[in-house]
Amino acid sequence: ASSPEELIYFFQDSERRRASSDTLRNAASSRTHAFYRFYLASASQRGTLDEPVVFGTGACIELVDLAGSESNKDCLYHDKALIDERAKINSSLTALSNCIHKCCTGAAYVPFRADKLTQLLRPCFTCHSDKSGGKSTRVPFLAC
Repeated sequence: ASSPEELIYFFQDSERRRASSDTLRNAASSRTHAFYRFYLASASQRGTLDEPVVFGTGACIELVDLAGSESNKDCLYHDKALIDERAKINSSLTALSNCIHKCCTGAAYVPFRADKLTQLLRPCFTCHSDKSGGKSTRVPFLAC
């Protein structure tokens, strides 16, 4: 985005595309995770989706709005499609929880490939060398 207005438009557009469903706890519970990745750089360092700014010359911010975990007893509708959807949401949240636990305990292996969500979030938990030879560190912040 090249302006705050364009960024707001992108957020609003993505929110319109998200699926939601009624539950006993929420009138409109999100049924999908939202994932936003921003590369911040000065105008002279602007990149593209195919060629993002080189790490070390800018910053990357990732925002994630997770779909809520729900049990079958909290749901108004119990058709097979919604039960399968809840199972997939809960599975991805469990995979994320497992990755966070493994990272926090210093495990040698973290199962990032267990779910698409954890594959997308993998860079949030790892440090890697950038093209200039320095280290790029990411710090995850999780809020409930």
